[in-house]
Formats: sequence, C-alpha cells, structure tokens
Amino acid sequence: MRIRKRRRSPAPCDKTPHAYVESLRVEAARNRLETTDDTLDRIAGACGLGTVDTLVRAFRRRLDTTPTEYRRRFRTQPSTQSPQTASRVPAAR
Repeated sequence: MRIRKRRRSPAPCDKTPHAYVESLRVEAARNRLETTDDTLDRIAGACGLGTVDTLVRAFRRRLDTTPTEYRRRFRTQPSTQSPQTASRVPAAR
C-alpha cells in the first residue's frame, strides 16, 4: 500500500493556491504603480502577470478598479534622487 503525502500550500486555507499567488502579484503591481513610472506592460511582466490584459483582469477581480485608475488615486511622487545619489549628498552643518 502506498501512502500519499499531501503537499502543504503556503496559501491560507480560505484561498486556493492560484488565488494566493494572484493576490501576491497584484500586491507587487500595486506597489510599483504607487512608486514608479513604469508602463503597465513592464509592471505586468515584472510581477508575473504576463500581459496588460491579465493585469487589468486581476485588478478588477481583486480591487474592483483598473491599474490606471489605481495609479491616479494612490500615486506617491517618486524621489528625484536615487538612494545611491542621496547617500553621497553631504549633510547640512
């Protein structure tokens, strides 16, 4: 007799593994929309959603809005200095 072991998913019990992964990807996309000027195509690829169409569908499912509208509402201005440049600026005396 063979004993099968069930793999444990990192997803909480109330979500399927697909829903859990999609929520992580949408969260990563939200962060990029708020803090970068990247295009939707670049964000979709970087977050594992593949295409802009998939990004839009995931946003509508999870947040009931589009990525463009989300960016418009929650955008924070990106820093004009990169962290590397900011660390080289001498402190005021």
